[in-house]
Amino acid sequence: MTASLDTDTDQRAGPSQKFMCSAPPRVTMTSVCLVLLGLATADRSAAFDQYHSIPAAFIGRNSSSTRGRNNANDVIRRSSRDYASARRSRDARVSSALFHSVDDSHASASPLPVGIESVKELPDDFPRREDAVEAIKAVRKACLVTMKLQPLHSPSKDKDGTILETISTLTKQQADNSPVTVGDFAAQAIVLGHLSQAFPSDRFIAEECSSHLTANPGLLEEILAASKEHISSSEQLCRYIDLGQSYNDDGTIGKGQTNRIWTCDPIDGTKGFIRGKLDGGQYAVCLSKLENGTPTIGVLGCPNLPCDVDSTDYKWAPGETDANNRKSRGCIFVASKGGGCYQLPLFPDGSIQGPLRVTPNDASSTTIADARFCCGVESGFGDYLGQQARIATIFHGPNALDVKGEIVNARRMDSQAKHGVLARGGAEIFVRLPKPGYVEWVWDHAAGFVVIEEAGGRLTSIDGQEIDFSLGAKLSPSVRGIAMTNGGIFHDRLLSAFKEQEEALLADKEEDGVEGVAL
Repeated sequence: MTASLDTDTDQRAGPSQKFMCSAPPRVTMTSVCLVLLGLATADRSAAFDQYHSIPAAFIGRNSSSTRGRNNANDVIRRSSRDYASARRSRDARVSSALFHSVDDSHASASPLPVGIESVKELPDDFPRREDAVEAIKAVRKACLVTMKLQPLHSPSKDKDGTILETISTLTKQQADNSPVTVGDFAAQAIVLGHLSQAFPSDRFIAEECSSHLTANPGLLEEILAASKEHISSSEQLCRYIDLGQSYNDDGTIGKGQTNRIWTCDPIDGTKGFIRGKLDGGQYAVCLSKLENGTPTIGVLGCPNLPCDVDSTDYKWAPGETDANNRKSRGCIFVASKGGGCYQLPLFPDGSIQGPLRVTPNDASSTTIADARFCCGVESGFGDYLGQQARIATIFHGPNALDVKGEIVNARRMDSQAKHGVLARGGAEIFVRLPKPGYVEWVWDHAAGFVVIEEAGGRLTSIDGQEIDFSLGAKLSPSVRGIAMTNGGIFHDRLLSAFKEQEEALLADKEEDGVEGVAL
């Protein structure tokens, strides 16, 4: 009996920065051990899956060294420990045609599906590659589940008031009374469950908690049904969800290590998620890693975002389905501090784009007067006092707004998908100005911060201060708003425009005899 295992090496491929698997087969200590493991368990395909789930940076490098021996030993230990669960989940994983990809070397034989557990898109020298790979896997799993849950249309009713299409939601009793859906809970459980198994000592800060489900047993059952491929019981579901509750009521972090903390917003843009695919409902599964309070990894899973960096087709077209748009829609943005930002396909058989760069920030290709805004679909929360329109008028002049008072030169979408759009040069200006007194949550900004900064852009407070992500689940109350741009003179102009319109607004209020205006 012979066994052949191929090692794929990611290589840069010219200006397009696509990575091709072209390295010849090599035999390493890791591969030998895995062949023996497969033979010993009489399941060579299980060994194959284990092999291909290892980050490429850790395969075939100095396999005779101590590092190589340790890697091989780690694989044996992990494989032995996870063999039973891997065997139980194998059938479900293999049958998921959405994530099948076939190695070219097996094209003439019976294909051995690699699937969602294979992440080969990143450069070998990508900083924190092992962490990033596990983060991508977790986000991909969550995206697959949420895609199935998202409705096609906004909640609608027929003539007698019967709801035609919707998704189960509840309203959290918080200051913003924000909605939370089956998808939010399922995505958080899947992401944190995956990461807690990959990194048992790490801590998590995440938006949802299982206490919201105690009075909603029906919702709990829906969540469990949606995530059944990854979670086996309601107890496990609630435990995974509550891994993210490692902070106090005031947002500060409880006792324990703080050098590795993951933040997760399972569905950023829940209102967009509820709005539906055909009505332009963009959302993002957001994940970041903080090292001693500094964001070092950012991953944004954007299932509905077009893959084409120049496309503005944010709404699904009639006749568009998950089956026929898998290469045209669905992106994962991944960035690591010092390693750049890349756009990966949501489905592993697509093509990578990167390193991404923002629009040149010296106005050499786009002038400040032509700067494109990236705005939310609903302005009530992110632009509470209507300041964004006044800022746009300073940028674009008297024709900046349409008859409805909305910015003409703007891209509109929900969620941190905006950060990905700016990172790939699809817009230049984003401003978030919530109700005065609102304190921002860390999961709303940490992942997007790494993505935009590594693409060459800037993200600061609206007053130009650097964001402190080390305070726990919440940012400083001094952060009155968020300014994100392609950097350079565009960022300077946004900050000055905000100050200019704020001073004008205060002057107008004083003329009207209004005192104590809070901005």
